[in-house]
Amino acid sequence: MSEKDLENELKKILRERKDDIKSSHKLARDFSVLSSSLIQREGKRLAKKLGANHPRVVALKAKQKDIIKNIRTTEKSFLRAATVNATAAANEAVVVGRILDENRVGVENVKVYLVDDTGNKVAGAEGIITNSDGAYLFKLPEAAVVGGKGKAKPAYRVVVESSKANKIYEEKTGVNLNVGEQQSREIVIDRSKLLRRQ
Repeated sequence: MSEKDLENELKKILRERKDDIKSSHKLARDFSVLSSSLIQREGKRLAKKLGANHPRVVALKAKQKDIIKNIRTTEKSFLRAATVNATAAANEAVVVGRILDENRVGVENVKVYLVDDTGNKVAGAEGIITNSDGAYLFKLPEAAVVGGKGKAKPAYRVVVESSKANKIYEEKTGVNLNVGEQQSREIVIDRSKLLRRQ
């Protein structure tokens, strides 16, 4: 199957499944990752045979970059679509996002929680397990967002743990939330570190 055929097949799948965002996203992502892997393998084979600077090898590398760019665009559109139903009410703040691996594929079954400036877990955001797309969602009440009387507004950081409670990732700087506001975060982790620590 040529690259053009792969691209046409992907477009056909997306057209057929446009009513079901989640299914089309998953199919598009899986198809794109498979396409990228096949093109990478073919590129290596041709590079060995024809040389790394051969026009066919260069064209395959460019095509693979385009597919990876399409994967990222699809991931971002899915995140936007997923957050439509997660709007913040007037008395809360929402933090929504996805945990992705280095190939931009969602990582499921990792624990995500929020910590404050002092490193304490935030009440109501002690731990969410990511779904099959790596998505998580926190709804924080007004009291957790505003801080107390005479206290500074707290800044929150996202922390990711493996299923064995090993910390894999922690944001370096905290972010202030506002009541009635929604923030989206996309965090990329190295899946090999996740696998070694479990």
